[in-house]
Amino acid sequence: MRAIILLLPVTCLLASGEREIMVTHFGATPNDARDDTSAIQLVFSKAKPGSVIWFERGTYDVSKTLRIDGAKGIALVGAGTTFVVHAPVTLFDVANTSGVRIEGISVDYVPATSFLVRVGKTVSGTAVHLHARQPFSGPVEGVLGLDVTRRRPAGRDLYMIKHPAQVKALGKGTIELSGLRAGSLPAEGTHAVVRPKIYGAPVIRFAHCRDIDLKLLRIFSGSGMGMIFLSCESVELREVQVAPRPGNPALSTNADATHFNSCRGKILFEGCRFERMGDDAINVHGTYSRVMGSPASKSIRVVTGRRDVEWMPVPPCSGDRISIHLPDQPFGRPVFQGAVVATKPERSNLSAEITFSEDVPAGIPENAVVWNRSASPELTVRNCTFVDNRARGILVQSSNTVIEHNWFEGMSGSAINVTCDVGTWWESGPTENVTIRNNMIAQCNDGAGANAGAISVFADAPGIPPQSGVHRRLRIENNVIRQVRRAGISISASSDILISGNGIREVSGPGVLVKASTDVKVSNNRFEGVTENVAHE
Repeated sequence: MRAIILLLPVTCLLASGEREIMVTHFGATPNDARDDTSAIQLVFSKAKPGSVIWFERGTYDVSKTLRIDGAKGIALVGAGTTFVVHAPVTLFDVANTSGVRIEGISVDYVPATSFLVRVGKTVSGTAVHLHARQPFSGPVEGVLGLDVTRRRPAGRDLYMIKHPAQVKALGKGTIELSGLRAGSLPAEGTHAVVRPKIYGAPVIRFAHCRDIDLKLLRIFSGSGMGMIFLSCESVELREVQVAPRPGNPALSTNADATHFNSCRGKILFEGCRFERMGDDAINVHGTYSRVMGSPASKSIRVVTGRRDVEWMPVPPCSGDRISIHLPDQPFGRPVFQGAVVATKPERSNLSAEITFSEDVPAGIPENAVVWNRSASPELTVRNCTFVDNRARGILVQSSNTVIEHNWFEGMSGSAINVTCDVGTWWESGPTENVTIRNNMIAQCNDGAGANAGAISVFADAPGIPPQSGVHRRLRIENNVIRQVRRAGISISASSDILISGNGIREVSGPGVLVKASTDVKVSNNRFEGVTENVAHE
């Protein structure tokens, strides 16, 4: 029961010490088709520690990013509340804040962040026309085929970012897509989905926040990622949905639903649903950097491995444990380990000078691989649903992970990847103590993002052969895997692996594929309709 101590025109104090603020008292009125951006931002600026900001039922229209910076104990609470964002911008940008709660809020974008097109006539052996229902003049960063009957992405991408000259807007909603591979043109009358942007602004951005609680949050669409978490600590998502509105055949978000870089503490997903994103549902990772120049007595300069995306540069914090590895042995024994005393970021965090409590040995070569071992949260994903997604369900690049009692169906890529990468995205790191159990996986791994198995464990270092022991102590137990391409389970660059009690049937490759790994125990599994039960390469 809510005990009201003092009633004011704008706020009321709650018995718990929280301060309730009604946005309608500041001029943000739902369902009036007027821009509520300024009124809501004013509320945010007046919020005190412990504020609960209430959004009444209805639709709020927003045209610019709403920012929260340096708050303590703030809650955004709705009940049947929808934000419609009328520009390709981030809705909530939350920074340097502790105790954040967002509950009972839905988000959608107008105009649409992706849309359905019908494939028209073939112009030549390598070009087709695509017809949209609405006028469209560009840009176009991605086009993917669509299985209209099953309403999910189909096959490989038709086009993605690399060659803008291949896309020409002809007016009245017609796009000419050229430069396709001969024999790969989609058939006239079929359908595709256009992504005007792929890595556009995320719907919600958290940076340097802690104790984040998200519940009953729905994201219907977004021009980039759904939610991105940069150097955050302790995050819970319960009954969160990233899925298109019912009846919308296009995508929800154009990139990942959720993306965590260099976070700490515990991350929990419970009872969430992820549907038809343009990239992965969950990606949890740190960031590899490379050594620049020669080290000083107690310091080195580093540059982030991937420099062309805004979410990658996250410098280490004081007290973090860092290891440095030779360029040709990026996952091998470190040549140095030390504790960070100070970090001096440079060039928008793309590079930094890191000072250690220990002496840095001379002779560490340029481009040696730098891994922040402290930026590795404990991840739990439980009772969640992943359906009809382009790319993968979960990318695990963090130790002490449990993935259990989830449903994966219709991923064009793997359901679950346990990995680390110093070749493409430079996402760290090697994992230990990962448990994958009691999950259902069906009809995956047949298009964009496909890997060696529906569950794939591997390390990516181009030009360097995989070596055992990068990932250690994995338990893959009591999962049901059916009707997937390639292997049911693929293990590479790992040691101390138990694969037990799984039911694997109707896969186009072996039930279990093992390569460059040691101490792999495969027992008490059920195989049916596989090329062979267990294959070694």
